[in-house]
This record gives sequence, structure tokens and C-alpha cells, in this order.
Amino acid sequence: MLIYLATLSENAEARYGGKLAPAGILYVPASRPNLSAARDVSKEKIQREEAKKLRMNGLLIDDPDILTAMEPDAAGTYIPVVLKNGVPARRDSVVSPREMNAILRRVRDLAASMAEELHRGHLAAVPLKGDTDACNWCPYFAVCCREQEDTARQMNKWDRDAVIAELTEREEEPDGPKLDPQPAGRH
Repeated sequence: MLIYLATLSENAEARYGGKLAPAGILYVPASRPNLSAARDVSKEKIQREEAKKLRMNGLLIDDPDILTAMEPDAAGTYIPVVLKNGVPARRDSVVSPREMNAILRRVRDLAASMAEELHRGHLAAVPLKGDTDACNWCPYFAVCCREQEDTARQMNKWDRDAVIAELTEREEEPDGPKLDPQPAGRH
């Protein structure tokens, strides 16, 4: 979704005749959740639990006018932000317009880098590994023939503020943002 938002933001003037500024990006659950509950649980409690699971998640611009336009009371029922005294109660789901621009710039740079690598014929399977190994459940395992001891990219554990700081620092570099020297799919 970030690729779509980056593309829409970049091409808005030509397509729509003016600049568009993103208000955020939200992932909306596509189906109603399955809930388990004891027989004596009230209907209201079940509805509250269902509403929690249906809440969108993502990043929104830290602007009370935008947030209340999305959810008038900004109580966190539908959007992942609660306003208290006009300020988000937690910072994990809000970014400034500058921070959103840095995120979208990085997404565009990564997409361009991946396209260049594909164009050069670099198609190696170099999955990302973290606490779990996605290869254990991958339906394409038989196609890529990757072995457990083969090279994998390690997932860094970053907190939100560190990621935002890294991205905004890249924006301020005189030559523009720097790409990772070893993008995905390259040995």
C-alpha cells in the first residue's frame, strides 16, 4: 500500500491537476473476525471485542483536524489514534508530514532499486529472516530450492523513533537518500 500511496502522491499533479498530501495510510481488515467466547459472555462484550479486531492500523498525519475528520471523537474506535486534549495519546501511529514524505521517499527508492536489480537479472532468493523463518511456510520452496544454510538477510529490530530518525536523516543528506548497498535478491 505504501507503493501505491507513494505513486499517487508523486503523480497527483499530472493526474488530478494539483498536489495531494497524504493524510495517512490505513490497513482495513477485509473480513469479520472469528471470536471465541464463553456462553455467558454478554453481546456487548462480544461487540467490543469484534470492534477492537476491526480497528484499522497504519500511519496517520499528526494533525487533529485530519484525525477528527476520520473519526469525529478520535476515540480510537476505528482509527489507531486516540486524541487526549487535542494531542495523540500515543505516538506509534502518527507521523508529521515531513516524516511521511521521508517514508514515501524511501519506498520509492526501494522500488526503483528492486526494479533495477530485476532488470539486471538479479533474481536470487535471499529471504528476510527474523524471529521466524518464512521459508518454513512458503509455497514456493520447491521452486527456489533454497536450503536452510543459504544466505538470508537478517531483520533488524528497530523501534519506531529510530526508523523515523534514520529516514529523516537520509532526506537531509546533500546528495539525497542513500540506498542500501545490498538490496534484496543480490548475493
